[in-house]
Amino acid sequence: MREMIVIRKYRKDDHEEVVRLHREGVSQIGASFDDPTVDRDLDDIEGVYLAGGEYLIATIGNRTVGMGALRRVDGQMAEIKRMRVDKGLQGKGVGSRILDELVHKAIELGYRRLILGTVESNRQARTFYEKRGFILYQEKTVSGLHLVLYERVLE
Repeated sequence: MREMIVIRKYRKDDHEEVVRLHREGVSQIGASFDDPTVDRDLDDIEGVYLAGGEYLIATIGNRTVGMGALRRVDGQMAEIKRMRVDKGLQGKGVGSRILDELVHKAIELGYRRLILGTVESNRQARTFYEKRGFILYQEKTVSGLHLVLYERVLE
């Protein structure tokens, strides 16, 4: 029998696994950040994400297999951040479950618009977001990475 995927809120004891999963995700797309401020949000998940947002962890048994966050931008807009799924489980619905819960939370908190970004070369992520109603609205380069930015209006 297959073990069930559980989506739950972030706890402080998740921090080490969050950093591990983030680093694996970054290396998977061939990116590296020379700017140490890029990942500084992971040092203060409670302060950055939990005030007006959410940070979700996906587990199978005792293993962390995915994560995603919702960060308040302003009273009308929030940003989806730190979407990561263990490479061996990509395409198995983990990311969809996390994203669906983050969208639901955004609606619950009264946000009208969601934004997110990914690297231009990550076709899998781009297709994932586009299939879920996100529309490309801008491209830019940050720390040497070509990013594509998406938005979704919430109803």
